[in-house]
Amino acid sequence: NKLYKLYHKPYEKLYDKLYDKLYVKLYDKLYRNLYNKLYDKLYDKLYELLYDKLYDKLCDKLYDKLYELLYDKLYVKLYNKLYDNLYHRLYDTVSNKLYDKLSHPAIFSYNYIAKQTVLFYYL
Repeated sequence: NKLYKLYHKPYEKLYDKLYDKLYVKLYDKLYRNLYNKLYDKLYDKLYELLYDKLYDKLCDKLYDKLYELLYDKLYVKLYNKLYDNLYHRLYDTVSNKLYDKLSHPAIFSYNYIAKQTVLFYYL
């Protein structure tokens, strides 16, 4: 009985101390490792899921908005440029043709004759 107590008491104390220390150390290590691994895995999975979902939604919404904005702005700019260019070109060509026709010698002489006739008639 005494031998049993002598053997078991220190053994129990040692066992308790070792168990506590080992338990704490193992717990810390396992906890940290598991926590880190789980955190990394969960982070990666959540990141991928959220990224995919958010990316798709954001891209769709942003693309639609950007498309509308760009379409409106580009449409207005293109319309204005084309309108200005066409207006100037048409104005230039029409004015040049009219000028050419009006300054043609035959028309000029016809106008001159008509003016002379009108002047002569009123005199």
